[in-house]
Amino acid sequence: MKPSWLENKLISFHDDDEFILDGIMLNIAENVSIALNKNNMSKGTFAKELGVSPAYVTKLLRGEQNLTVNSLYRISKIFNMNIASLFKEPSDPKVSKQPSLLLKRNRKSLTSKISEA
Repeated sequence: MKPSWLENKLISFHDDDEFILDGIMLNIAENVSIALNKNNMSKGTFAKELGVSPAYVTKLLRGEQNLTVNSLYRISKIFNMNIASLFKEPSDPKVSKQPSLLLKRNRKSLTSKISEA
């Protein structure tokens, strides 16, 4: 069966820098959220340990905060994890397999790219 217009558009986004960067930021957000849950750490405690405001943590967890290498390093130290693991697709099936999260993952990029078409 011939791919639909939307399927063709989605395929074309796989090489789009903004789409890729949004995905990376959301991977980080989801991996931090998983680490918070596994460590039974509140967002407030995490903000204090990271040395940032609770609003910064909220933006981070929404995938809206552009993180510095310094912040990424401090996050990895707080959770005693390799910095590279923050960038990977979440391994928690509850997070990575939920259709609602998959649809949200690149909502901003998809919306702007589709409206450009």
